[in-house]
Amino acid sequence: MSDYSYRIAQTDHYSIGDVSCSAVYMMMQSSNGEDIEAVVSPELGMSLLDFSACHVPLLQKSRKQDFLQGRKGLGPVILPHFNQRPSFPKVPEEVLASASHTDYLRTHGVEDPFQHGIGRYAQWISETKCTDESVSVKGSISGNTEYNGVPVGEIVGFDFTAFVTYALSEGNMTVTFDITSDEPAAAGIHFYYRLPETGGSQTALSVEKTGKNDNGSLFEFSHHQKDGKFYILPIEGNIDAEFTPAGEEGGYARYKLITPEFRLDTRVLAKGDPEHAFESVVVFHPEGSDFVCIEPLSDPNPLFPWKKKFRGEISLHPILQRG
Repeated sequence: MSDYSYRIAQTDHYSIGDVSCSAVYMMMQSSNGEDIEAVVSPELGMSLLDFSACHVPLLQKSRKQDFLQGRKGLGPVILPHFNQRPSFPKVPEEVLASASHTDYLRTHGVEDPFQHGIGRYAQWISETKCTDESVSVKGSISGNTEYNGVPVGEIVGFDFTAFVTYALSEGNMTVTFDITSDEPAAAGIHFYYRLPETGGSQTALSVEKTGKNDNGSLFEFSHHQKDGKFYILPIEGNIDAEFTPAGEEGGYARYKLITPEFRLDTRVLAKGDPEHAFESVVVFHPEGSDFVCIEPLSDPNPLFPWKKKFRGEISLHPILQRG
């Protein structure tokens, strides 16, 4: 008999900041009290709006307005491109005029009107499922999906079909991407995890010794930062670095966020069939900020993706720090 039970509910009146939106609420109740809750909004880009373990929030709620204004907080997806494109199709003026997030992005030095892909800005079609073993919401988007009256494919410059599924099962939340595209497309998550005010948070990453900073310079761990299969990266100062996963048994990689209140373990396939592997990971923490992003990404160089088909799963396992 399962140690878990599952619930799901849908609403058209979920409040986030001063905005009301449609959303899907999912809950996994455990016989030992280790419950997990998640709220996903297909209307707002298939974004994760809430993620908690035993009512302890894992996403940084101080970023609600930044999320609403420019998807710079809570839990947006990355799809079908990472960060800013070097060039992109001319976007119709009527689309830009009605896309309020572009003002926020320009204020923050972002020229691409759909940074990290239109997936996080468009409305998705969704369906839900609840069984004795799991609860899930699956969203879909394609080049024919309209954004402010214009097909997404015209804004992106190519046709694609994408599905993103959030599921709760047996103590984990999984995020699954399933993409078929006429041109190479990138995919991943960009969740803004909460850092407790007490400080002392760090990540433990199963990655290669050297990485690359956002400015192109070399990032290199010292041997003092090595702890078994992991490199330890304290969350302090400014961090914006991309790493290559070091696959463990079965080709999987793990990235641990360790805080005084909770631990969050991220597990992805990183080696093996490229169509299923998240081949890079970005850690993002602006100096002085109250969040950190751990971003598994589909391509080894996400700014220049090469995959036209991709189906990968990200597993997130929260653990509260006891004592």
